[in-house]
Amino acid sequence: MWTFAEYLRHERLSRNLTMEMVAGHLEISPQFVSLLEGSRRHPSGGLVERCAELFEADPNYVGFLAQRMPIEQKRALAESPAAPDYIPRALRSRAHARDAEEALLRRLLLPRGASPPDRDAPYYAGADSGTPDWDEGEAEAVIAMIAGDPEGFSAKARAWAAFHAAYLERMRAGRAAALPAWAVLTASLQSDTTHAYGPAIRHLVAMQMCLALRDLGRGEDAEESARRAAAHAADGDDADAAACALFAVAAIRRSHSDVLGAADALSVACRPPDLPVAGRARCLTALADVLTDAHDHVRARAVAEEAAPLLRTTTLPIPTPERTGMLFRVQTVAAAAMVELGDLDAAGIWLTRARSVRPRAGADPISNARLSVASGLMFLARGRPAMAKRRVAQLVGSEGTDAHIRRQSLRIAGRAASMLGDYATAHAAAEELLDGPATGVYPQDIVAAGWGLLIHCEAYHSEDNAARAHACLAELERRIDAATRAGDLPREPVAVTRLRSEIGDWRVRVGRV
Repeated sequence: MWTFAEYLRHERLSRNLTMEMVAGHLEISPQFVSLLEGSRRHPSGGLVERCAELFEADPNYVGFLAQRMPIEQKRALAESPAAPDYIPRALRSRAHARDAEEALLRRLLLPRGASPPDRDAPYYAGADSGTPDWDEGEAEAVIAMIAGDPEGFSAKARAWAAFHAAYLERMRAGRAAALPAWAVLTASLQSDTTHAYGPAIRHLVAMQMCLALRDLGRGEDAEESARRAAAHAADGDDADAAACALFAVAAIRRSHSDVLGAADALSVACRPPDLPVAGRARCLTALADVLTDAHDHVRARAVAEEAAPLLRTTTLPIPTPERTGMLFRVQTVAAAAMVELGDLDAAGIWLTRARSVRPRAGADPISNARLSVASGLMFLARGRPAMAKRRVAQLVGSEGTDAHIRRQSLRIAGRAASMLGDYATAHAAAEELLDGPATGVYPQDIVAAGWGLLIHCEAYHSEDNAARAHACLAELERRIDAATRAGDLPREPVAVTRLRSEIGDWRVRVGRV
């Protein structure tokens, strides 16, 4: 960022501060904060000092941002060898801006109307620019001119020309069709021993390789490319590009049911303090989703509570439909987590918020299903099993229900049936949880088995069959121990620890045989 307005807005949003809170610290009105963020007013020297103190920044750097000079002049000063020490390294050496020839070629070769290559990823899904409109012949002529004159253009220029040749193919025929071109370019970059190619092009090539491999179903190779892309982005001090790559890593892992691995990738993506607020909102929303699937309700609640204020901010640089959909997702996550943690009052508040946003959130079957699950859990917790069963009946009966949502719905339906005295239905739901298709990933499978065995236990307890209830608890404990040994994880997942706690609670309730 190059202006005081951008800096003030970024720091305020990244810290979840309101304009009123910032105004109090800076001794100005909230209206003046709004004018500053809109570049309609300029700060005084005293205000610059108070702002630097509030955000624990170097006053010289904040003063540099507040200077009324053209951005190009600021950029030239930051990138010069004599750049002052107070200018952050990310601005002094950012790979995407420091090479004039490289930047010029990237602008020259980018087809008019096409999605920019550094925004062509699921991380930026809401920023789709529509159908490209360009003169392919003109673009290809420029590319051929650069490639055919190795003496007249630098190695970087030739690499960017090759990149855009592959990108034209990607835009014409799809990601998979461009894979051979990306592979050739990757080999060329990897063979470079002179460091002629910067982190920017290395990151973009690795990301395009990742997405092409993913579309071809080569998940492991795609993840490896995404991890390389994240490393190259880190080399270029580009937190947003690194988050984009880690977002792809998480999506690939999640598609293979590795929600713990996906959570780890997204946690790393959220870590940099200079991650743009839009990127932080995207990563937090995805992390809340993943933690819900991992049954880590404590962390899911904390992440959702961090993400929600960002997503309620109308100035967040994310298209309104996407932002509203993301807000709906984190509100349903928060509601479900609150119910699981026993905080029913807070869960009710989050459910109300989610329902109010739902009409504007668009078609999101997963979030809509999660809202039904959260409502079902709430009815169970409040002792209204008939209403709980009704909430999830459609999810249980539909073949198109997401596998994880279906397991949660069966859990609610089985417990509701047991509470209503319909033990045959309860046992049938439990058996479906036990016999359902396995994901092959620990702890998701053991949690589903745990729900099934606990429903059996609850039903047998209500039927006064203590021996069979204890047998279910013993079987669950055996399965947990076996899965834990096979899982070979550095720590026991929260969901498994919770199952162990429920075994102890049920043993007390069932009593001696």
